[in-house]
This record gives sequence, structure tokens and C-alpha cells, in this order.
Amino acid sequence: MANNRKGFAHILILIIVILVVLAAVVFWYLSLRNKSAAPVTQTPPPAPSSASAAAQTSLGGNIYQQSNNPVQGKVPTVNPATNPIQGVYKNPFE
Repeated sequence: MANNRKGFAHILILIIVILVVLAAVVFWYLSLRNKSAAPVTQTPPPAPSSASAAAQTSLGGNIYQQSNNPVQGKVPTVNPATNPIQGVYKNPFE
């Protein structure tokens, strides 16, 4: 009797696994079909004329045009031969 229940449990688990896999395949197929059935067509916005493009600038464009480089011409020259941290750490294995 106990052997019969073990076999029944294995068959029940196998049926559940098959149903889950089947449901996943059906869901995948339907989602794939829905994506290809209704293609989304986007039309690009009309190109603005040069007069209206100058009048309509974005916020980022305005900020970029008004910003300056605060360190322009103020970067100091550094002698590449000097190392300010040379000799700070002595490797004990050398």
C-alpha cells in the first residue's frame, strides 16, 4: 500500500511539472505573438525650420550656452619629475 502511494506521488509531481512547463510555453508563445501582431510605428516629429529652431531651445541647451569653464586658463603647470609622495612608504620586502 505504501509503495502504491509513492508511485502516485511521483506521477502527481510529474503531472504538475508538465502543466507548469506547458503553461510557461503557452504564455511565452502568446506574448511573442502579441508583440509581432501589433507593430508600433512611430513617425518622427517634423524637422523644425531654422528660425523656429533658434527660438525653441531646450533647457539643457540654454544652460550649456550660458555656462563657462571656471578653470579655463587657471590650471597650474606641474613639473612631471616631482613626486610628492616619494619616500613616504618604504616596502619592507625590498
